[in-house]
Amino acid sequence: MLNWFRNLLRDSRVDPARWKRHEARPAPSSDGERRYEEAAETTRLNSAQWSQATGNAINADISSYLSTVCDRCEHEVARNPILEGVIDTHATDVSGPTGPTFQCRSSNKTYNAILEKLVKEWMRSPDARGKLSGAEMIRLWVRQLWTCGEFLAQIIQDPDAKTSLKTRLLNLHPKRLATSPATSADHNVALGVRRNSLGKPTHYVIEDVEFWGEYEASSLDYKELPAEQVIHEFKAIDPDQVRGMPWATTCLQVSADLRDFDNEVLDAARAAADTGVYWYTEHVDAPYMAADATYAMERRTQSTGPPGWKPQMVSPEQPATGYIEFRRERLAELGRPVSMPLMMVLLNSEDHNYSSARFDGQIYKRSLATIQAWFARVLDRIVGVLAREAELSGLLPQPPDDVRHEWTWPVPPHVDPEKEADGERVRLENRTQSFTGACAAHGLDPEEVLQQLADDIKRFESAGVPLPSWITGVTAAASRQPRQSQEPSNGKANGRLAAVRS
Repeated sequence: MLNWFRNLLRDSRVDPARWKRHEARPAPSSDGERRYEEAAETTRLNSAQWSQATGNAINADISSYLSTVCDRCEHEVARNPILEGVIDTHATDVSGPTGPTFQCRSSNKTYNAILEKLVKEWMRSPDARGKLSGAEMIRLWVRQLWTCGEFLAQIIQDPDAKTSLKTRLLNLHPKRLATSPATSADHNVALGVRRNSLGKPTHYVIEDVEFWGEYEASSLDYKELPAEQVIHEFKAIDPDQVRGMPWATTCLQVSADLRDFDNEVLDAARAAADTGVYWYTEHVDAPYMAADATYAMERRTQSTGPPGWKPQMVSPEQPATGYIEFRRERLAELGRPVSMPLMMVLLNSEDHNYSSARFDGQIYKRSLATIQAWFARVLDRIVGVLAREAELSGLLPQPPDDVRHEWTWPVPPHVDPEKEADGERVRLENRTQSFTGACAAHGLDPEEVLQQLADDIKRFESAGVPLPSWITGVTAAASRQPRQSQEPSNGKANGRLAAVRS
């Protein structure tokens, strides 16, 4: 109905005389206009390509295809080891082994220390079911973004929690976010989300489920939860978007094509191997043999054939010469939604040198940093709830006005740690990087690093052992000494180099 009304409005704005079949169209006024007309033309050759370009609102498309696409993504991930590995690698790279480290920055040091301790304690077991740590929950969110396009959690209070704070997250499958029969006629509810006049979510309609052993079924009951109690996140590509689409959506056709291609290549190779040898003759007096006649030969033996007939080995044509190159090009598409390079998709860098591996890794790291910044915003909201509970419980004083939250995420190892360390040393010496920034680049807490160094110095001093060079900084000075000895003997050149160093 909407498309019909849109087409009616569009037709009413166009001169009907221009669309008469036998009347010549006016010549385009410019090359640009002609290009746009060709791009909008529908011909016999491109009609199939643009048949799905309906111009529907994004929420209408999501409503029509979300359930089917989610089912297919979950099914494909369950049976495709490469796609499953891509998701697991991506989830591990986002969260790291232990998850991010929280730091509170404000003028009140006592407030900072107490809140950091409470959040660290909470991150060990934030799951309402008591099964997931903070890092494991983040990895679950990443996986749901790939298979469902969104992640959903309810903020609840667990009185049986063993920690000081009782706030917990109850992770829900996004399929439980649905429009109930009672709200199906409410124009403010779309895909299970109630919005105000600005499009801001105010309530979420959650479907209750009943568990029957290993099975679950809808109870046909729904509850509306206030937006303050729900965490619902997805990658937005449209201002009016209400729900997300799985990140693996664009990978489904690639996976299907690769599976069909591999099966066909394998069938062709197997057919050639099974046939092995066939017989032919060019002798007019050779005895007759039926076209479908077969002769069984034992493996690794030689046999004689009928007089006048000659054996011919079948030459295998599959896999073809470009099989590996074609397959690699298609596999690279599986990691493209998150800027993951092919060497990470295949966990193989044999075709990379140091420069190419580092460049591909830097692009991937920027993508990871973007997702981590997004998750940090979600975690900041949770910390706000935890801080409020701690204040009401008397565990935390009133917050100062300059409170700021920081999350330090674990960093994947570098391709060449020695070169990276040398570059970091130079940045520290010329003061283009701070010690705090250097620690954050490695996913370390600078306060913990300084405390550990202080503890190590005390241990050396109490044992009467001289401090090692990596504490006193002699190593850096010694590493620069050979470079000075290799300078040219020209006095002017030495002077210029000395001036640059100074």
